[in-house]
Parts: sequence; structure tokens; C-alpha cells
Amino acid sequence: MRKTVAERFFEKTCPEPNTGCLLWTASCSKDGYGEFMLSHHKHGARGEKVSAHRMAFFLANDRWPDPWALHRCDTRPCVEATHLFEGTRKDNIEDARRVPRIVCMRGHPLDGSNTYVSPVGERMCRICRDDAKQRYRLRVRLGQFP
Repeated sequence: MRKTVAERFFEKTCPEPNTGCLLWTASCSKDGYGEFMLSHHKHGARGEKVSAHRMAFFLANDRWPDPWALHRCDTRPCVEATHLFEGTRKDNIEDARRVPRIVCMRGHPLDGSNTYVSPVGERMCRICRDDAKQRYRLRVRLGQFP
């Protein structure tokens, strides 16, 4: 029997007990937002890809957010419907200025022990930074990077 869209969606999530977030565990964009294939077809044909948090908003409200679904929790892979609200690009920018980011785009905490501050003052997640360094070193070792 074919699974419903909601069944397919929620099997790709995992609750995070400390924050109440429902984290997306499948494909993510380079910016850290979940990606969901809205429809899939036989014989490998690809369906429409949507942002997972927009899909979560749709499943909870029976309509798409207009124009955007924004995160109250500032956790990009979060798809918990109660953590989402509708807003504009301007709302998103104002929210980002008002609330300093507490997690990186991959969901790691930006606390004192996991935050690297660059010489120009940019805050970075140490876990993601270390992962990127390892990937870079591997590419250099394999001759895939000059």
C-alpha cells in the first residue's frame, strides 16, 4: 500500500527533547533547510521538491504559508509546526536582528564551547568548521582540490 504524503514526511523526522524541535533527518539544502520530494513517480522520475518547513506548515494548516514560513526556534532543520509562523522577508530580517542565532544552520548549539569567532568577528560552529576542514584535507589528499 502506498504511503500518504504525511506518512512519508514524518518518517524523516526525529524529536529533539531539549528544545522541542522536530528535526528533519533527510536531505537538506546547502543552507541547512530540509528538502522534501512532494511527489515521486515510478521509474525514477522526480517530483516537486519543497522546503520541509513549508511542507510542515501545510500539513498543520491545510494551506501553504503566504509568503514564507519562518522559524521561531531559529533551527533550520526544524519542522515542528508550533515553531513556525507566516511572515515576509522583512519579518525574517527583523527577527534575525532581534534574536541572535543560538544554533548553526545544521542545528548544532552556538554556545561558548562550540563557537569559534574569526579574526573579523564572524561567529562559526566549531563542529561544522572542523567537518569542513576534514573534507578539505581529504579532497587535497585525493587530488581533487588544487
